[in-house]
Amino acid sequence: MRRSAFLPTLLLVLIFLGAKFVLARPFLHQFSDLCKFIAISAEDVAIAILSGVTAALALRLTADRRRLHQSVWITFLTIATLSAVYAVANVGVFHAIGYSLNARMFSLVGRFSDFRSSLVAHCGLGLTIGMILAALAIPLASLRRWKLRMPPLFTIILLTAAALWTGYGLALRAHAEPDAWMRRAGKNPHREILGTWIARLVADRRIDIAGPFQPSDLDDFRPAINWSRPPLPQFSPPPRNVIVVVLESTAARYLSLYGAPYDTTPHLIDESRHAMVYDRFYANVGFTYRSAVPLMHSLYPGLPWRYRSDVGPEMPAGLAGVLKDRGYRTAFLAAANPEWEAMDWIAQTAGFAEIIGPEQLGGPRASSWGVEDRALVDGLLRWIDARGNQPFYALAWTDQTHDPYTLTADTPVIQFIDESKTPHGDMMNRYLNAVRQVDAQLARLFDGLRARNLADDTLVVLTGDHGEAFGDLHDVVSHGSGLFDECVRVPMLLWNPRLFHGEHVPKVGAHVDINPTIAHLMNIDSPSTWQGASLFSPDHPGRAYMLCDLSGYQFAVADGQYKYVLHATEGIERLYDFAADATEQHDLAPARQDVAARLRARVTAFVHAEETFLSPPAAGGATKSRSP
Repeated sequence: MRRSAFLPTLLLVLIFLGAKFVLARPFLHQFSDLCKFIAISAEDVAIAILSGVTAALALRLTADRRRLHQSVWITFLTIATLSAVYAVANVGVFHAIGYSLNARMFSLVGRFSDFRSSLVAHCGLGLTIGMILAALAIPLASLRRWKLRMPPLFTIILLTAAALWTGYGLALRAHAEPDAWMRRAGKNPHREILGTWIARLVADRRIDIAGPFQPSDLDDFRPAINWSRPPLPQFSPPPRNVIVVVLESTAARYLSLYGAPYDTTPHLIDESRHAMVYDRFYANVGFTYRSAVPLMHSLYPGLPWRYRSDVGPEMPAGLAGVLKDRGYRTAFLAAANPEWEAMDWIAQTAGFAEIIGPEQLGGPRASSWGVEDRALVDGLLRWIDARGNQPFYALAWTDQTHDPYTLTADTPVIQFIDESKTPHGDMMNRYLNAVRQVDAQLARLFDGLRARNLADDTLVVLTGDHGEAFGDLHDVVSHGSGLFDECVRVPMLLWNPRLFHGEHVPKVGAHVDINPTIAHLMNIDSPSTWQGASLFSPDHPGRAYMLCDLSGYQFAVADGQYKYVLHATEGIERLYDFAADATEQHDLAPARQDVAARLRARVTAFVHAEETFLSPPAAGGATKSRSP
């Protein structure tokens, strides 16, 4: 007896639609918003129907061959069941990371177990029940008692409705911004993971960024040693010790220190009286483990098709290696697992003699990622106490401001925002509380230095590894998928009560400038392998170059009052005037084509310079990337 794929296919379509409806629910405030739901579910409907039609044809062709017919039927039911469960699970995955899993993500996540807490936080009881029901629905629909015989006309009507839904939805998605939530959410999770693996194996993923640039544009990427470094008598004698604190996923936009309307950093505001604060400072890349390269090695991160930490032993020593050769104790301390994507190896090649992770720090676990930030501060102070009279350099990386934004039991929860008025209001409120929590731990660090009489002789550099977005300004969530300021603009403070007195600096800078700045301040020569420039250098260009690749290849440059973003995958450019539009709401690229063209040339020069490092340079000033 021939099996029918109609009912399992219909259930698969409904499960796909239900999963995407849950995903879109935070954005559905009025009836007209249902267009968003159609847009993000169009690809799912098409793939479910295509799967069902394929199964129906296969069943028809094998109707006279009983065993083969049964094998096709079981295969179809198994694939449909797994697809239904994964469609529901993808809701939690998408909320956790801002996009569906793909081959790129699997290549980045070497230790998937570390990611468990973020995933569990977004897969609550409702999603768990949904996955169980999805797992049961398809097999139950296959029972003979539920056999349905649909009139051909009804089948044609359903297929026509599905085609209209798909066509209209895909058209809506095509007109959305390239890094918009609608585009990311609209990808079918099954097609995304399979398609990206195939593309990774067989497709040529290179992007051409061709265009003229001035030879002088390449000067921005010359070695740090070639920038002028006049003496700094106002900072004499230089500090003896250095601590770099990297705040995980911390955007300047959400800090009251930077004018945010949320009281997130009362202690940093107080300590800024003893600091030099940089008002426009950027991460060179939008996610953690690639930010480690400019922070530790003073090198630009590379290009999306080949990052610098992929070049293996060619990575030169960073500030840790320079200071270790001068007799310093050096350590990289991480509240999260330092083995995440070989960050421990990056630290070792940079010259850190000790790698201290959650197991060595001790203290309560905050999540599967690592321990509480309190344990990081305690461990750092213990390490300092063990130094004797030896100068030290430590880089300490926090964690609790990373999704799922865990709070310790004694942290009072503040209702910073009306969660109902922001698409991801609950996440954003937890995040703001986590930022205030780490602010309290920073106060403990500064107080600990004072108690040890080390404050005047220790330089503390404070920054974030990248930002974080919640859809409150732009249609971007999490990090790594956009270059708006909330994604890449980070805090930057130089703290020392003896040297700094609350100065604010408007100059644009980036992570790659941190090591040359510290070396200049300490009157140490920068190695010829470093890039970036001291922020105290009078000829520092006042520019920052950035990239990300989780929503296509994107590059940006912040130059004075302007910020230019090139979405190379989509061929779209944007231009913002920071002085008049600090939240990047008005794209000036069409009206200021002269400025956009000039900054596009600078971005082209940036990609060309990185390509020169990674492979033989292309001729004629045009940049052509290579496939990974």
